[in-house]
Amino acid sequence: MSYIGEIAEEMYSIFPFQESFFDRHLPVWHYTSASGLMGILENGQNCGKMKLWFSRSDCVNDISEGKNVLSFVKDVAKELFEKHEICKEIFEICMQAEIPSDRLLVYDCKDENTLKPSKLVKMMPCEAFICCFSSATDSLDMWRYYSKNDGGYALRFDLSSFELQMNKQLEKIKEPITSQSFFVIYDDKEKKEYVKKILVEANKVFLMKAERVFNYDGINAYISEAIKMLQYRFKHNCFSSEKEFRTIVYLPKEKPANYIGNLFPIKYRAQRGLIVPYVEIELNICQIKEIKISPYLQDKNAQKALESYVQQCDANTIIISRSTLPVRD
Repeated sequence: MSYIGEIAEEMYSIFPFQESFFDRHLPVWHYTSASGLMGILENGQNCGKMKLWFSRSDCVNDISEGKNVLSFVKDVAKELFEKHEICKEIFEICMQAEIPSDRLLVYDCKDENTLKPSKLVKMMPCEAFICCFSSATDSLDMWRYYSKNDGGYALRFDLSSFELQMNKQLEKIKEPITSQSFFVIYDDKEKKEYVKKILVEANKVFLMKAERVFNYDGINAYISEAIKMLQYRFKHNCFSSEKEFRTIVYLPKEKPANYIGNLFPIKYRAQRGLIVPYVEIELNICQIKEIKISPYLQDKNAQKALESYVQQCDANTIIISRSTLPVRD
């Protein structure tokens, strides 16, 4: 293993960013409009299946999406450097840091020498596509934001089975793709503490090693990776009521050299006047455990119509319920 590889392995033993730290027995809800629900269930045309939509990161509700992390890294680095808790080298790395778009992808290609099919693992510039959930059950804020104008519904998923099938489904996809899942961090103090721990530990590893040139490169790569892994985990605190859990898929911006086949298809839909790029991931419809009807949808026929629609979609095990919030339409 290279010296840089040893540094990376040592840092990842402290902060395994690829792992998801959360209670997998928690239920999460996907709030959506009536048209969104019908799109997910495909209007009953593909019985037993559903499709989740992952919107490109620059088209979600937070216009600072993906940019929040860099300011925290630089602010915390400045504070630590002034208190002599990190060295000059770590401080300079943080001040010069940028948000990398590269992600590690595995894909099929032709070997340049033998021209035979083979697997290639490569860092490539990628775009992020996000599917959002909430741990908030029957949340008035979520109903207001996502479904007030169109009635609205909330779909309940159980994280343990959802993650398991999501991972299996991604493994079946032949196109270059990778993913992340986690709960979002909103609290600024929590963000700072998270970044502080990363930088202090990076500083310890840096000072313990004698070969500073190679060590510098390894720590630089690690901090860059940390920024990348936290990029979509930090979100502005004004959105804290969302209590968001998100799954992200990353797709290459351009077709890799020697790649066999086409890229994963990107589709487009209209939403609030915008044309939104998105991708679809197909799952078994049994992943939806419950559909809750918005408090703004008080029509007495709403539940009967939904039950009939769900039955047509071959999803008889889904529980249909109504919001208990005393909201006037």
